[in-house]
Amino acid sequence: MSRPIRCAHAGLGRWCSLVVVILVTVGCGDGQRGGLSHSRREPAIAQAAGDSSPARPQQPAPHDGGDGAISGVVRDRTGEPVRLARVVLAGRTRRQILTDQRGGFLFDRLAPGAYTLSAQKLGYVAAEFGQERPWEPGERITIDSTTRAVEATLQLQPGGAVVGRVEDERGEPLADATVQVLRPESAAGTVKFAPVETPNAVRSDEAGRFHIAGLAPGPYIVSAAVAGAFRDADRPSRLLTYATRYAPSAVTPAAARRIDVVVGREVDATVVLRPTTLLRIAGEVVDESGIRVGGRAGVVRLTAAGAASPAEVSSLRPDGGFEIRTAAPAGDYVVAVSVNEPGAIGVEGHPRLARAPLRLADADVTGLRLTARLGADIAGQVKVDAAPHAPLPLPMRVYARPFVHDGSMIGSIAVSVDPSGRFTLRNVFDPSWIAVDLDERRGWFVKAVYVGSRDVTDSGLNPRPGEVIEDVSVLLTTRMSTVSGVVRMAVDRRATDCVVTVFAEDEKKWRDPRGRFVRAVRLSREGRFTIGGLPRGVYFAVAQMGIGMASASAPARLRDVKGRATRVQLDEGVTTEMELAVMPEP
Repeated sequence: MSRPIRCAHAGLGRWCSLVVVILVTVGCGDGQRGGLSHSRREPAIAQAAGDSSPARPQQPAPHDGGDGAISGVVRDRTGEPVRLARVVLAGRTRRQILTDQRGGFLFDRLAPGAYTLSAQKLGYVAAEFGQERPWEPGERITIDSTTRAVEATLQLQPGGAVVGRVEDERGEPLADATVQVLRPESAAGTVKFAPVETPNAVRSDEAGRFHIAGLAPGPYIVSAAVAGAFRDADRPSRLLTYATRYAPSAVTPAAARRIDVVVGREVDATVVLRPTTLLRIAGEVVDESGIRVGGRAGVVRLTAAGAASPAEVSSLRPDGGFEIRTAAPAGDYVVAVSVNEPGAIGVEGHPRLARAPLRLADADVTGLRLTARLGADIAGQVKVDAAPHAPLPLPMRVYARPFVHDGSMIGSIAVSVDPSGRFTLRNVFDPSWIAVDLDERRGWFVKAVYVGSRDVTDSGLNPRPGEVIEDVSVLLTTRMSTVSGVVRMAVDRRATDCVVTVFAEDEKKWRDPRGRFVRAVRLSREGRFTIGGLPRGVYFAVAQMGIGMASASAPARLRDVKGRATRVQLDEGVTTEMELAVMPEP
């Protein structure tokens, strides 16, 4: 059931121990040139959380070492200026400012470089410059020697809202529920639900009601959980808690009821929580000699197998022991502990990592013994293919990117290359690809990665603890394959509603989360598209209407359209021109 949206910020209660979560599905719903990129949703969360406190203008900006400027105006969908919207500029530095009474803003003294520009205000869906739909990337603004001043317009559209109630198993309201926006991260056909910004939240009132405004159109699910515990009246030795449930009362996100949010409407949701046994997981962490790693700072994480974020986080005790209390449902998990060396902080301090698989049922798990080890060092050099002494497109950073982004892992390790292109990645724990943060708009791409004479571009590296891998060569090129062209469509269709996907013939390459072999772009207003950085080979190209870029790249979708797509051979350093017709629905 939906209704016109109302003022939604009265009657929200205090901070509480109950957590309510909203998850949004990628690639759905219509949008204008608004919304926020999937990698920058923090501003939308604050407004979705009902944080009605006014944004504070930034202090006078430091000099960024240049004379560039980006100015413009923020408008609503009727064209009226939006005053006191928060505009954020991100690039070499991050700056923010509030719009004036005419919706205007100005960022000056900018150094040359690429910048992203976004805006948000309570009750609106956050927007990024150049963005066609919420959750999709926008366009970067480049300041250089030929373009020192840029004018930009950002458009904010009103969001929808989810209103609801959290109840216990007897139908009684649960007050002080904390509400948070989450979204799935979709890559290579795998969707993981991960929180975007946990701290920003609204709370339910004494009747258990909650309200989240400023949501982009699309399907959502709602989840709730209680942080506190209470004793079982029938078995006093057992602790109970209200574990995470998904509306209406499902244990998993897949079983939750979908809630379709539309612009300017409120949608109802009710979550019913039921008592769950609170389990105890305990053990110790030792070093390679079997001695407890006492007196060191450490973080303990319990993560469901394949999940993007941990279910529970705790601290390592000074004596090297640990304990986690959890109400996580039965299933396969990973217990991971990162241990810093005395006086060291973070990755630069070479933390040791201990990990062990764990299967949760309905009983405590104690007596775990985890061994903390250092990761591998990976050293090498970045070179230009066919011209090893040619200048490199500096600055750049080299990454060890794990095959699987798991809440129990350290994550990507990054380091800057020196002027000669040399680098050393330290403390790499997981099977990883070697990647470079090249801005493809400069025309540079990673052609291949070698260890000695062995090509590991797509197979990656599987380092052992303490191993040293040397003689890594990362070859850069400006001669990757490019596809460019136009799409024929009916005159009454908007070009920017069309997505072009180019994907490799080999289906095994579709699940590569780096996107080396599957690329999707939204058509320009002129009806053109360009997709670059593809390795040579046989591909298919297809144009589809009314679909998000994430959905257009999903393996299931590629399998469905492959038989109707256009086959094309791409050669190294060659731009292939194509003319596509919009694929009709079967």
